[in-house]
Amino acid sequence: MDQVMSEADRNFSGEEGLGKQLDLHKHYLNFCNIKKLRLLNLVKSEDYLTWLHNFDKLHLIPLYIKQGNKYEKFISEMTEYLMDFYQRTHPLVDFKSLIQSTEEVFESEWEQKSLFGWESVIYRINGET
Repeated sequence: MDQVMSEADRNFSGEEGLGKQLDLHKHYLNFCNIKKLRLLNLVKSEDYLTWLHNFDKLHLIPLYIKQGNKYEKFISEMTEYLMDFYQRTHPLVDFKSLIQSTEEVFESEWEQKSLFGWESVIYRINGET
């Protein structure tokens, strides 16, 4: 048991509490550094706790910001961290299979134009009104 606990200590930062909580502070700072987002204030981010309560409202962010380099980097790093955290906290889950099924759901919702927050964008991309 001591060996298992020792390995768990190496797998998680102190802020992650042995896998019981996420450490999103770095991602909060990256989010705050996207100037256009701060100016629009669509996703409340006055402080870390406020941002934690609102960071999942990415559907409110306009497409022109989502296409920017800083936003793309923010999403990429956040996704990488969340996937890594999930793998560390669920080592017995077949992660490749989970990702594959998630991608299949995404593709299906995209084709049906029912992907939450992206409905109007999908119509525009396809040249529909």
